[in-house]
Amino acid sequence: MVSIGMNYVMILTFTLLLVASTTISSICQAFSYPSNKAVKRAISRSGCNSRSMLNMAGPGQFELQELKAQVTAMLEQEVASSNLKPNKMSELTQYVKTVCQTQESPIPLNEIGTEANIKNHLVGSWQLAFSSENAAMSVMPREARILVNILNEKQLEYILQFTKKVQGLSKITAKSNYIIDTSPINPGLVTFVYEEITSKVFGATIPVGLFGLLKGRASYIESMYFDGTMWIERGANPENGELFYNVYVKESQSWR
Repeated sequence: MVSIGMNYVMILTFTLLLVASTTISSICQAFSYPSNKAVKRAISRSGCNSRSMLNMAGPGQFELQELKAQVTAMLEQEVASSNLKPNKMSELTQYVKTVCQTQESPIPLNEIGTEANIKNHLVGSWQLAFSSENAAMSVMPREARILVNILNEKQLEYILQFTKKVQGLSKITAKSNYIIDTSPINPGLVTFVYEEITSKVFGATIPVGLFGLLKGRASYIESMYFDGTMWIERGANPENGELFYNVYVKESQSWR
């Protein structure tokens, strides 16, 4: 099963609220990108010797370590996937694909949903560090970051948070119930259903009526790799069926 990634359901819908509450000039300012130099400084690459040594350890080891190092750098420097040059986007996408094709998930996918793994590894805040699907991400303001906050074994929050307020809006939260498939059919598939969507404006949390139609709608995270600190999902573009990958990093994690 290939799920339709949650980027399309939530990100594009969240954008409607931003457009409705933001002037044209503010949109232009919010969508401005940092310089290429800033992006370049944020990305570090290993040398040939490191690659040779890691390849000796097994296929995909170099790509795994590079992926972890580079997405960590992107988070530290607040570099969004949509700001990457095409060659860097292609490089990271290939790293993700190689990891999914060559690396067994350290925590087996059908065991992510066990009580022990939810408590010890899944619960916490997961930030989207990289997405190979640039179309959905490119509509987001530069100040936005996406978080999946796993609260307990039944509830999660899908959060669009702004490092700087956009027209007084600091975050939008979709509170959801979820279940995780532990069977061999779709191991690690997270199905979550939106129950309540609120926004925080000028310090006050208010219901967002614009998203009323989303209540009761299911979205999915198709897990491909999970080690308790990095979580990779695969999704499909609903318009053309092309596969894409999202990489989440658990907050307060670093491999340096």
